[in-house]
Amino acid sequence: MRAVLMLSVVFSLSGSVAAAAPADTVSTATRVATRSRLEALLDTTVKALGFRRWYRSGNDPFTLQLFYDRGLRYATQLEVVINITRQNTIGFRVFPHWNGPGSSDYIDLDEARDPAGLMREALRLSSQNFLFWAMDDSRDLFAGFTITLESGFPEEAVRIVLRSIPLVDDSVGDLLRFAG
Repeated sequence: MRAVLMLSVVFSLSGSVAAAAPADTVSTATRVATRSRLEALLDTTVKALGFRRWYRSGNDPFTLQLFYDRGLRYATQLEVVINITRQNTIGFRVFPHWNGPGSSDYIDLDEARDPAGLMREALRLSSQNFLFWAMDDSRDLFAGFTITLESGFPEEAVRIVLRSIPLVDDSVGDLLRFAG
């Protein structure tokens, strides 16, 4: 009886672990189709919104990059990285560039004058803004937004996110008080 109970627990736990592991939920063909639709949308939208030309990353065929630098007060430019994920989402990451003292060109937590204050401000801004603030593996801050593709390609939602990206500049002004 004990052996049966132990095996039940082991199988139960192993099923939980397998369910918790991230799964590739969409095929490469699905990601290619999504990328094609996104690229077509970028071709017709980004120039009108003031972005410079977009391009596909040389390192990852499912990563697109574009830059915005018109009329910014705090950032010198906004680098936008768009990723079509295996989890059936489109992730937008907006990295502000700036030219502050000791700056690596990004808002880097390791180079911040007040790292704790910078993160508190980023969290505060995340609760108030359309795009959330986070930090990547290099400890660079970015504004982000993720769109799920479960209901198809959300063309208007992508346009809304793209139109919102220049608004990140005001938050950059708030964050730079702690960065430089």
